Amino acid sequence: MEDIRNGSERKTCYLITLLILLAFIVTQYILRIDMFIYSDDVVAREYMSKMSILEYIRYYFMTVNGKVFTDPLGAIMGQWPFNIWKMTDTLIYAAAACLTAYICKGIVNKNGGGNCTDVQSCDYPLILLITCLTIMCLPLSYLVSAGFILTSTNYVYTTVCIIVCVAAIRFLDSAYHKPAVKLPVILIPCICALYASNQEQSACVLGGILTGYIVLIYAIKKRIDKNALIFLIIDAAGLLLLMLSPGHMNRSGGTTGTFSIPDYADWTVANMLTEGITSTAANIYFQPIHVFIILCMLLLLGSFILKRDIKTKTAALLLTGFNIYEMLTGYSGFVRFHSFSWGLPDTDASMMSYVLILAITGLIVFVIWHLFDSKAEAAALLWLLFIGAMSRIMMGFSSTLFGSSFRTFIYQIVLIGCVDIYIFARIYKASNNKVIKILMIAGLFYISISSYLQNYTWLAEMAA
Repeated sequence: MEDIRNGSERKTCYLITLLILLAFIVTQYILRIDMFIYSDDVVAREYMSKMSILEYIRYYFMTVNGKVFTDPLGAIMGQWPFNIWKMTDTLIYAAAACLTAYICKGIVNKNGGGNCTDVQSCDYPLILLITCLTIMCLPLSYLVSAGFILTSTNYVYTTVCIIVCVAAIRFLDSAYHKPAVKLPVILIPCICALYASNQEQSACVLGGILTGYIVLIYAIKKRIDKNALIFLIIDAAGLLLLMLSPGHMNRSGGTTGTFSIPDYADWTVANMLTEGITSTAANIYFQPIHVFIILCMLLLLGSFILKRDIKTKTAALLLTGFNIYEMLTGYSGFVRFHSFSWGLPDTDASMMSYVLILAITGLIVFVIWHLFDSKAEAAALLWLLFIGAMSRIMMGFSSTLFGSSFRTFIYQIVLIGCVDIYIFARIYKASNNKVIKILMIAGLFYISISSYLQNYTWLAEMAA
């Protein structure tokens, strides 16, 4: 009878997973109906009409930017019927959601200490639902600046490749696998690591995540994870190849292009670092970024459900209070828009804006550090947020800090979203109050649907 009941529960689990995934695919495809060919996608189509793919790769490697995977893939996909690309893109998002949920479920199950008494029952459909809803919160407008296809191949698909590498590490670490299974599981993420290394930001994000993981595993288990080390070596080699390519040297040497910052050649390293920090903080802290708002709300909720001390609760209340203040004031304070910033915000350079950046960052670090009993768990989450922030701050060392537009925030926003998913799952499983659980899911649904409708409306207006 026990086997029959377990078999029935597994079937129900698979069915719910399938329904969630199907609903996600349908809604994501509907969101893409009004997408259009734009910007660099048009340029890539023109080049591909005059070149073979090998000529295109050689041209980009030797002359344009050194990218031999991300841009050529975008050019190839640009030749497809647009609806075929939309469906492919939708399925890639679905795969990313499944893998992210797989990673998160495994980590949640391992880190079931503290007050999370029933964490082992944390089921896959729940985390997949949380993941899909969180993905719906990502701003679609960030993908338009260089064209939907090329922005996706350079930023979204590199992000998916990073997720594949992490999922492979989790899979290979879970149990012994036969060579017939192990070989493709290693080979596929090796290819993904090479692809991710073909874009500067993603190479640094993957390298940062793998380095953090290797250090964490060594600190806990006194061993080096060989699979993570292999992916890290591939990532470093791919990034080195990109940086030394003639095309990348040509591009990185210029500071006077259409999208460059005026007088950037006169900036010092301090100017670059400061502007990287302030422009990053201005968009994440002082603009309506839904994944960041969710993070602050989860930290507040977690401080009460996990029964943390009054200092942690107060810090979380201050974070949430600031978000409420920003909403009520229409996100109009502490930011300015330069004439050369292409719509990206920067802080208004007031002393208050600098104080707030330090205060908000400090509060986030303090709450997360005290939220979990396991300091390794807290350190891992903080490391992800740090890597995400640095992926955007590093743009301060490029003259196209603003000209590259919002797409350079994609890695940071995705990593904030990943932290959201994890903390949500941990809090959800720690709570024994069904009302709180229902309100958590309902609240995430509300924010996700609001974000989805905003994305849909924005895209419809852009296509009109």
